[in-house]
Amino acid sequence: MANTTRRTFVSAAGLLLALPGLNCGGGSSGGSSGTGGSSGTGGSSGTGGSSGTDGSSGTDGSSGPDGSTGSDGSSSSGVPTSSDGSTGSTGSTDSEGSTGALPGRTPAWLEGAPLNEWIPIPGTSGAGGAAIDAFSSFALRQDTSELFCLCCGGHSDSSDNRVTSINLMDDAPVWVLRHAPSAAEDVLVDQPYNADGLPSSRHTYRHNFWVPQLNRLMMIGCRGTWPNAHHYFTVDGFDPDTNTWDAAGTWPSILDNGGFGQVRDGLGGIWTTGFRRFDPATKAWSNPGITGAASINVRTPVAYDSARDQLFCMQWADGFAAGTLQVNASRLLLSGTTREAISFSPASSEAYAQFEADKPGWAGMDYDTVNDKFLFYDGRANIGPGRMYWITPSDGTTWDMEIASFVLPATSAGGLNGKIAYVPALRGFVLMPSSADGLFFLRTA
Repeated sequence: MANTTRRTFVSAAGLLLALPGLNCGGGSSGGSSGTGGSSGTGGSSGTGGSSGTDGSSGTDGSSGPDGSTGSDGSSSSGVPTSSDGSTGSTGSTDSEGSTGALPGRTPAWLEGAPLNEWIPIPGTSGAGGAAIDAFSSFALRQDTSELFCLCCGGHSDSSDNRVTSINLMDDAPVWVLRHAPSAAEDVLVDQPYNADGLPSSRHTYRHNFWVPQLNRLMMIGCRGTWPNAHHYFTVDGFDPDTNTWDAAGTWPSILDNGGFGQVRDGLGGIWTTGFRRFDPATKAWSNPGITGAASINVRTPVAYDSARDQLFCMQWADGFAAGTLQVNASRLLLSGTTREAISFSPASSEAYAQFEADKPGWAGMDYDTVNDKFLFYDGRANIGPGRMYWITPSDGTTWDMEIASFVLPATSAGGLNGKIAYVPALRGFVLMPSSADGLFFLRTA
């Protein structure tokens, strides 16, 4: 049974800003943010209509392949290879591609799974009732390999703000209710908090993160509230030990209304698309003064490269299929404050051309720490379900890119967003194309 006991903190008001261009059936904004209160429990809240779309204008993009030669061959099997054809994996495999031992125990559902092949994880559909298809996501808790859905829904999709989780280390993972949704009578219209003080339902995109330094699941921003898609810059924390939300105002709102949460760095800091950073050590926001590559839009997806301590963004247009229609690829080395444009090698030309033709939106991406590669995926029905991109970074600004082809269901109309994550303990990626299809896993080492 979910523990709904509230913890008492000093409350503070959040911030609201009218942001144009949220085209998932509306996009108006207005009103002041809610404040904290005592926790409510009870029945599930009402739901709304079907998922819409989302987009806003972007800016110029980055350079494409720096040569016209053809690719040296994409990987139809999905095995990540560098431009010279090597796998780059430090995991142990035999000649037939079977996997070596994991650093910890292997759950029963993963026993005997082939390398570099997506497999379904049985019994994982439904997300525990969370409206994860509504432009939403899960957050991976890396130390336990649990996935958390927090307040997924919003706009015309759902007012349900439940919290659910699933543990991938279990032999037969099942979704668990960690906090019940607000009662229907407590649901407020287009506010960051309901009358019971709980954070409201919203499109979570890629805005939720596990921050081990705080022992919290953190929601960085409130975007696309139910039912008219208002936006707030509030920050909220969920304690997985007690299954309780911190009171509204416990955590400072995003500095300068500077975008929404997008990626966590190696120190647990959360970066927004406006390059504001939340430091878990000081529990405060800062503006590091990022410069460079001003013509390259940064929105989504962004992933952290732990080998080089850098942030990498790869998107078409503004990431939501709007704005200047071109590839935007850039990196930020966290040892400095200057963004750099990323171009791609001549060997990447075939993959790059396919990426331009796909025009991906609401995509997902994460970094494979063993193979030193990013995996990028859109997967909507009109894009080509199963077509993914391996992106191999270098210490410079010319990288490699190749196509990987798999058999997977199409992602939901709301896109993949944050429904993909690299799981270190299992040496592979977990992905949810849609709530109905459940979770899939790709072991890469």
